Amino acid sequence: MTDTSAAASPPLIFLGGTSGRNDWRRGFVARLVAQGIPSDRFFDPVVDDWNEAARAREERAKEDPNLLLFFVGDPKQPGNPLSAFSLVEATLAVCNDPERTVVVLDVDGVEGHARKVLEQTEKLLRAQDPDVPIFRTLHDAERWLAERFALEPPRVSTAPAGR
Repeated sequence: MTDTSAAASPPLIFLGGTSGRNDWRRGFVARLVAQGIPSDRFFDPVVDDWNEAARAREERAKEDPNLLLFFVGDPKQPGNPLSAFSLVEATLAVCNDPERTVVVLDVDGVEGHARKVLEQTEKLLRAQDPDVPIFRTLHDAERWLAERFALEPPRVSTAPAGR
């Protein structure tokens, strides 16, 4: 992973991965904004009407960001225990663009064979490139991003009031 100073401007972060009914992006972005990463530093490809134009926009967006973050977890859709496409995207990013890739393999709510698939995927991706940040929870990924890319909080005066 490219060494990026916390003093540098925050990166543009592409938010890829599991969709369905899993709205992980909303809380994830809100918590990182609260920690000092500006909201305009995130690209969320989810749209109400997924079509060819939306797909093309997403592919263009993947070319520009400093970080490609892929979340793979429970899509929260009956009969769909895991997003196969998210796994493919994350795997390709680790193999083809490890310097810009961050992966979250969240097994919370994932059971049975799908859970085993995520656990084995983690092992294989770590073996492919041990330097790629791979997390088991969004919280761990948030902490990692905030430590590296949050803008400095505003300085608070410690002088007594009225002076």
